[in-house]
Amino acid sequence: MPDISQLTLPSGSVYDIKDAEARRQIEELRNAISGGVRYIGETTSELTDGATTKPIIVNGASYEQLKGDIVQYNNTEFIWDGDKWIEFGNLGAFRALAYKDTASGPYTPAGRISRPTFTGDSLTSTGRHRPSGTIGVQTFTGTQATMQLTGTPEGSVEIEQAVGEANYTPEGAVSAPTITVATSDTQIQTIDSVGTLPTFTATVANENLTFGFTQGSLPTKAAAQTVITSIDSATASAPTFTGTGTRLVGNFQGESSTFVAQYTPQGEISRATFTGTEVDISVSGTPSGVISVPTFTGTEGTVTVS
Repeated sequence: MPDISQLTLPSGSVYDIKDAEARRQIEELRNAISGGVRYIGETTSELTDGATTKPIIVNGASYEQLKGDIVQYNNTEFIWDGDKWIEFGNLGAFRALAYKDTASGPYTPAGRISRPTFTGDSLTSTGRHRPSGTIGVQTFTGTQATMQLTGTPEGSVEIEQAVGEANYTPEGAVSAPTITVATSDTQIQTIDSVGTLPTFTATVANENLTFGFTQGSLPTKAAAQTVITSIDSATASAPTFTGTGTRLVGNFQGESSTFVAQYTPQGEISRATFTGTEVDISVSGTPSGVISVPTFTGTEGTVTVS
């Protein structure tokens, strides 16, 4: 990959580039030569083992850590390996077990649980019921009546022309409406030439980045054009219908018919009866009582932690 050490602007001015990456590497090398690791201070940035947080806040200011930097967050110490934070110390309080090599205590690893028993009062219930039988057939008794209908269910309708005021216009013509529109207009400027776009170039030679730029040209105007900007009003006359009317009269003709039918509008339904055989029922059991509490019996042992 080629390197760039200078910039040349379109004006001809030449500028040197400050290499921030090289300065950071020089600082890391200086720290490595002077001892490898150094304590920076306490940070308020939240850190965990493997976190890649960069930069961090130390003493209220932003700090971009270097390889070998050590910081404290809460009661935990972290060191930056160049890519991530590594937890390597906890400054919190330890209890007595932290300073012992072994610890032991009794426990019961195995045993058995006694089977619970149920104790209660026995109860017996007796009674009689009729589980099966037959239901008598219901009957309906009523008085018969006769219904008669008279009317003209069918026939034909005749339509004919009659003398008098017209009530039907089968055909005619609709006049065309007259439309009037009032508009407002203005003149707009048109473009004769769109001009040319600016151009930009960048080339590198002998580690020198050179920028080139041309401004291009602006568009040129042509003759103005008149266009409608709004419609102020628009009116249209109502169309009219012209036709020849006639009067139609319809007559219905048919034959009268009579229908006769018999039905039973009211009566009585007999009450159904059930006939069966009674049997005796006896139920016995223990509906309530007490369940004994199970007990656990086992052999005690000792567990040792080292």
